[in-house]
Amino acid sequence: MENIELCLNYVEHKDKNIFKNNLKACLGDHVFCFITAKHQLCVAEGLQDLNVIDIAHLIKDAVIDLKYLNFWHYVFIATESTIIIVDPKLGKGVALDSPTDKIKSISWNPNETCLLIVNEEETIYGLHFQVINAEQQQYNFVPLKPVHISDSVPNSVYVGWGSHNTQFKGSKKTVEKITEYLQENSAPIISWRGNGEQFVLNFWRDGRRYLKVFNSNLSPLYQSEVYTNLLPPASFKGHGNFIACAAEHNEKYKIVIFEKNCLVKSEFVVKHIKGKIQSLQYHPDLPILAIYSEDIDNSGSLSIYLYSNGHWYLKQQLKYSKANQLLSYYWINSYDKNMCTLNILTAKGIEQYFLKLVFNGSLQTGVVVIIDGSIAQFTLLSKEVIPPPMSSFNLEFNEVVNKVLYDQKLNLYIFVLADQSLKKYTLENNELEECSQDIISETLNNYSSGEKSLIISSSEVIIDQKMYKFYLDQNRNLLLGNNILCHKVLSMIVFDKYLLFTHAASKLYCIRLSSRNLNMSNWDLNYFYSREVEQGSKIVSLTSKSEIVLILPRGNLETITCRLIGIDIIEQLLKEGKWNDAVKEIRRQRLNWNLLIDLDPERFCKHIDEFIEAASTVSILNQIISEFSVENCLTTLYSQCLENNCSRSEMNKKEVFSKILNKVVSLNPILNLVSIVMLQLRHFTLKAALHSVCQAFQLGNIDICKSAINQILLHHHCSEIINEAYTLYNIEFMNFVYNSCSEDPRIFEPELEKIKDLEPLELRFKMCELGNNFASATKYLIRCSKYDKDFISNFITKHITQHVAYESISPKHINFKLISELFATFLSLRSRHNEAGLVLERAGLLQEAVTHFQRALNWQRVLSLFEKLKSPHDFRKTVLLSIAENLKQQNRLEEAVVLYEHYCDEKQKAIELLTFDHKFQQALHMARKYSYNDLEENLVIPAIIQYRADLLDKITENETKFIEYSSRHLEGETTTTNDDLYSEYGSIISRDTSLRSSSSGGSSASLKARRKQEKKKTDLREGGIYEDIALIRQLYILSLDVLNSGQDVKEVCSTLTDDQSFNECKVLHERLLNVQEKVKTHIPKIWNETFLNASESSEPGILGIIQNRSELDLEFRKPPPTELADDWKMLIFSHI
Repeated sequence: MENIELCLNYVEHKDKNIFKNNLKACLGDHVFCFITAKHQLCVAEGLQDLNVIDIAHLIKDAVIDLKYLNFWHYVFIATESTIIIVDPKLGKGVALDSPTDKIKSISWNPNETCLLIVNEEETIYGLHFQVINAEQQQYNFVPLKPVHISDSVPNSVYVGWGSHNTQFKGSKKTVEKITEYLQENSAPIISWRGNGEQFVLNFWRDGRRYLKVFNSNLSPLYQSEVYTNLLPPASFKGHGNFIACAAEHNEKYKIVIFEKNCLVKSEFVVKHIKGKIQSLQYHPDLPILAIYSEDIDNSGSLSIYLYSNGHWYLKQQLKYSKANQLLSYYWINSYDKNMCTLNILTAKGIEQYFLKLVFNGSLQTGVVVIIDGSIAQFTLLSKEVIPPPMSSFNLEFNEVVNKVLYDQKLNLYIFVLADQSLKKYTLENNELEECSQDIISETLNNYSSGEKSLIISSSEVIIDQKMYKFYLDQNRNLLLGNNILCHKVLSMIVFDKYLLFTHAASKLYCIRLSSRNLNMSNWDLNYFYSREVEQGSKIVSLTSKSEIVLILPRGNLETITCRLIGIDIIEQLLKEGKWNDAVKEIRRQRLNWNLLIDLDPERFCKHIDEFIEAASTVSILNQIISEFSVENCLTTLYSQCLENNCSRSEMNKKEVFSKILNKVVSLNPILNLVSIVMLQLRHFTLKAALHSVCQAFQLGNIDICKSAINQILLHHHCSEIINEAYTLYNIEFMNFVYNSCSEDPRIFEPELEKIKDLEPLELRFKMCELGNNFASATKYLIRCSKYDKDFISNFITKHITQHVAYESISPKHINFKLISELFATFLSLRSRHNEAGLVLERAGLLQEAVTHFQRALNWQRVLSLFEKLKSPHDFRKTVLLSIAENLKQQNRLEEAVVLYEHYCDEKQKAIELLTFDHKFQQALHMARKYSYNDLEENLVIPAIIQYRADLLDKITENETKFIEYSSRHLEGETTTTNDDLYSEYGSIISRDTSLRSSSSGGSSASLKARRKQEKKKTDLREGGIYEDIALIRQLYILSLDVLNSGQDVKEVCSTLTDDQSFNECKVLHERLLNVQEKVKTHIPKIWNETFLNASESSEPGILGIIQNRSELDLEFRKPPPTELADDWKMLIFSHI
């Protein structure tokens, strides 16, 4: 549906006469060159500055080819016997040896690395071009093995699915009689595929033209069969497998599209082309074909066709008179899907066209005009989406249409025709009416601006009484004024207050044009609404229903919706109170029904009646209710559709559902039973839904109850429904539920028969038991006097309902002690012995409570119960000793000492325990308090002396290790800092990268590798790859141990006061002080500023430090706290 619109940049050379009488001319990328009759080579780089080079001494015979080599910046000239390379920068050329002296056709591959030559004997030569020395113009051609045009191609597959007879040939065509003309013998035409891997040769044989495809090694691949009146022009498509050729067709011409296997793909008559087709040229990237033809009076026309959705559209026809004859034309590949460039060399100068692919018409109202030769096809997308090449209606002219303009203010369509005339039409009520006709005074090729047009499309919009204009330029930038908002935009349109555009990332973006968004300097696309579309899709227009019409790369149309626009439409309808239209729009766009609530819950609650009325039928109401959810769809499903500054209601949706339920029930609980059940299933409980059905059942509405049960069965299994139905305690309803669930009556009827005559309390117990609701069954069981204690105990234990039973029973109940014992056993099995003791104590079972408190090591509670029970002394001591031993094993030594000293009369064990825990002052105090002199002399004092010696050894050992490790660390850091990227740090980084890339996150192999890696980080061997990391870890541990040793030293130095002990304590005190000072001195060197704060750097040493830091655990990345060494010093052991 796109048209090709021309934006002309006309360049006329200063010397008008220099284009006259040229022998050969060609165009390149921003370069043109030609050879004059005096054998002067004229080269204009940038299409302006002319460089004249005399090459008359190099040309010995007729010039047959001229080409500018864009890659090499050389000019190539071929005569019948000579190959010439000219360097425009040096201003001279050189003639090279040709493999033949009878050159008939010649061609370069697209990469300009291989030259093909065909001589009069139809031998094909391939020459690989090499530049030996550019300054001295030393070039070389490496020849391939020559082949002949008549060389046979490989045999095709003649059987099976690969045979010619089984291949798809399109729809059956009517056989038309064609007059055959013998073709004159002319030179072969060579055309290359875009990647240079294949080329096609159009050659003459026995009065007919044939195609033959070769690969780049000159091996023949395919040859065409006889095609009537095939002409010489041929063009291999840059991308794909198609070859375009021309053929005569009963006094007309047609274009034949072959596949690369030389079988006909399609063909079409070019009825608007007059004269003989001289050449064809595919665009290198786009589905565009240029056809140049000349009439008998030497006037010519260049027709440009666009292929879309299986049809070739004639989009442009540029005419050239005899005085301004077209000499050469050349497509420039700009790698842009919206614009392309065509350079044309004429007898009067150079014409450079910028052709942009645009949609014409009133796109905002859905009117699209498509040019197809002399026909303007009108497609009214606002009415219905009609796939091309069909249309709503056509407007036909006598001449080819080149351009369509639309004036939105006047609703005027202006058509620029190929005969330099204008046609104007207005469109009212789908009918066209012609206006006055004007004639353009200038030539057709000058109707557009003389400067390069950089704008592909533009749109205007007024927001807050301010005009904003959006542009899409040829570089696919989306601009607002001069500000670039987004890159890689394929198409753009402004609709109402929205900007829509498709992006190269296969997404469609829709943006509300609010003042906030328009004032943003650069747009973050993640902030805006988007949806996936097919790669290369472009926006054509929008329909009357706000649907977006996209054209896909193949040319077919696709209609999609935009959730953001849809949600805004719903919001506007709800504001206007049009609930019926809002419900219809949500159904049409398949939006989430929660929008009705989430857009404004308070508004919804006020209009529940209108909502139910808009649902119109029970089935629609059920559909809506089934989709209602507690989550806000505007913050989850449609999070990109909501403005961040939009106020949101804090109303709980559960309240909304309750109000809906109440309203539906109040209107007609029987008619709306299914809706009630759906709402209760989704947002309340299964039991509530069954209760509603049960109420309707009691009223005798069996049919509607069956429908409700069937709806419940869609969401829950039969067993769940039956179990929950038992809790309603209605035998008749249970029978109905069983039948509705298609259960076997031979099984459930005897069960129901047994229980129907039971007392109410026992009936409820049995129904809860049958419904597997053992918690409720337990509540009724303990209140039922029919069952003995053994049955109650076994039932509760079997179904693990002790907690429910304990909560449900009164302390005055006869079974309270039984339930308490069961619950205490339940708690004890879960190691909740203290709670079990409390339960038993509350029930008056004190002796049993002592056992559980003993297991809980709650000796205070045990002592309290001993007083109440008047327990004997020996029993008390046995229990308390057991508790003390268990406290000792759990390292609760202080509590064990209290029991030993005060309640078990075991002072010796208390002293031993204090000594073992290095509580020497307490141990000495207790020994002296109870006159345990032997223990003091033989246990406590030797233990103090030994511990003092051990502390000294430990501090000395820590000092030695700290000095060794810190020296190794600092030496290693100094050495590696001076190395380069290939140092140890470089190896650490590369090693870490390899480890990370080689391990997968979840496999057992990677877990094993990580464990090995962590183990290596503790390896202190010199030269290890993790040596620095292991050293820092160990230095942290040693520093922390030294800094924390102060309190232990203070404790041991405060116990003995004899001279020998005093001197030894002084040594220990001084040693620890010295070691702590060394540690505090080295800590800033190890955890230095670089280690703590270094960020990314190009220095290898810093990179290594950063890497080491990242490998360490968090606790080792910060220095150990030195304040730990400040509050233990004793003045009596310090020097003045």
